[in-house]
Amino acid sequence: MPRTSTGIDLIKIPAGEFWMGSPESDPQGNEDERPYHRVQISRPYSLGKYPVTVGQFQQFVRDTGYRTEAETGENKGAVGLDPASGKFEHKAEFNWQHVAFPQTDRHPVVHVGWNDAIAFCHWLSSREGQHCRLPTEAEWEYACRAGTTKRFGDSDDEETVKRIANIADAALRKRLPTAETAAPWNDGYPFISPVGQFRPNAFGLYDMQGNVWEWCADWYGFDYYASSPVADPPGPDSGTHRVLRGGCWYTGVRSARCARRFGFQPEVRSDCMGFRVAVDG
Repeated sequence: MPRTSTGIDLIKIPAGEFWMGSPESDPQGNEDERPYHRVQISRPYSLGKYPVTVGQFQQFVRDTGYRTEAETGENKGAVGLDPASGKFEHKAEFNWQHVAFPQTDRHPVVHVGWNDAIAFCHWLSSREGQHCRLPTEAEWEYACRAGTTKRFGDSDDEETVKRIANIADAALRKRLPTAETAAPWNDGYPFISPVGQFRPNAFGLYDMQGNVWEWCADWYGFDYYASSPVADPPGPDSGTHRVLRGGCWYTGVRSARCARRFGFQPEVRSDCMGFRVAVDG
């Protein structure tokens, strides 16, 4: 398995075809996940085995002196959970180095916006001599499904989620009684978990669902699937929001579905958002 000089393990994803989105038969499907449509990924690529970690992002900052959008400009800070109040609040002191709950070098980096993720990919490309980037939304879902058509990867059963994803559950509810979407099980992680603590999918990728929403390269289009090309869809030509995929530690089972998609302004930062890198070839 290849590894970058910064310690990012990469999984080779083969070219292939898959069904993207939610069929009408899925009662949890959203309208922006339809129509259910066939997609071809025409070229193999590599994808990070895990989301980018705090330690890996720290190497980028040390190498370049980069300051994230949460650390610069007039609107400093990010949106994060205040465990004391149980509410998400924008605080000027929140950034990738300052999260409201404990983080180690093995936790996914958060409080990074889409532009910060792109800056990291540009640095990694220069360092590795390869084209490193964010995955397209289609590449992300193809890798998440890993050859299946089930809602949660290899199963339609919600109980599957406890083995593959850090989502809102009894561990979070114990700390935040207001977490109404919490699942009944307890995975021991009320907030973000270190990467790789749950079962990988058939491609060997960890944390594709839960833990942190992951930025994708595409602009978000609510009805894009209606006109999406079959081969290597790149997303809309323009927009105001970028795609996020995978759900997070604060969302419920429904957001752990492979088809779940979400859009947010690229400059938004929160402790629910991170990213994973793709490499061409």
